[in-house]
Amino acid sequence: MWGRESNGTVGYGAPFIKACGITRPEDGLAACAAGFTAVGFVFAPGPRQVHPDRARQIASRLPASVLRVGVFLDHDEEEVREIAAFCSLDLVQLHGPSRDLAPRFSGKAIPSLQPRTGEDLEALEDYHGAFAVLLDTWDPKLPGGTGRVGDWGLAAEAARRSRVILAGGLNPANVTDAVSRVRPFGIDVSSGVEAAPGIKDPARLRDFAAAAWAAFAGSLYPAKGVKVKNRALGVGDPTGAGFCTPKQNPSTYPAPYGKRWKETEKPER
Repeated sequence: MWGRESNGTVGYGAPFIKACGITRPEDGLAACAAGFTAVGFVFAPGPRQVHPDRARQIASRLPASVLRVGVFLDHDEEEVREIAAFCSLDLVQLHGPSRDLAPRFSGKAIPSLQPRTGEDLEALEDYHGAFAVLLDTWDPKLPGGTGRVGDWGLAAEAARRSRVILAGGLNPANVTDAVSRVRPFGIDVSSGVEAAPGIKDPARLRDFAAAAWAAFAGSLYPAKGVKVKNRALGVGDPTGAGFCTPKQNPSTYPAPYGKRWKETEKPER
């Protein structure tokens, strides 16, 4: 079984290639079959938002080698930990107000940064202990998920300073150029592999993953590290970097989270 290496790669030197906005089991399985090494579940409002019940059900069907990432926007620490434990997440991607929680999750955190100028890259210094920093396209209103290509020159400078996951407008046609020019630690795609918002296109997933693997193989990435036998697990001391285990193990997520939905979703059987 693959494990997360000391340099952050997904076991045996595999690059971090993430399909975000997974809302259906078949899309998660298609992403894994295509060669993605991480999948993302969005818990923030939007067309790709998924209820914890559904995310847990999808995550349980994925290969153990694939990293499960939760995307949060305005959640507090307790809520992030509860959802992470409930859905067996490996990493938490933190946007907007939730980004301030990054130090609390240390090596399990992926804080999001939307740099507009070179001066904005100084914020990278705040996240040295994080798993990586997600670099997304700047937007005056949106905290992420713009679907637009950003400044790859700025991204390349960020990648020279820190471990960066590149996002923003990536698709099967431009991912090779993106990896070549930026040389990121990893890449993140959502709308670029969709047939409709929240619905992935199997062919585009395959094309993107194939191009991404080839691009990383042709770059200087990845550096080799010490292998870890097991996948990173989302459990630990709630005062440290890990995710606390819920007091109980309910089959559906506790009612308080339902405030984010008019009606609680039921997982597919």
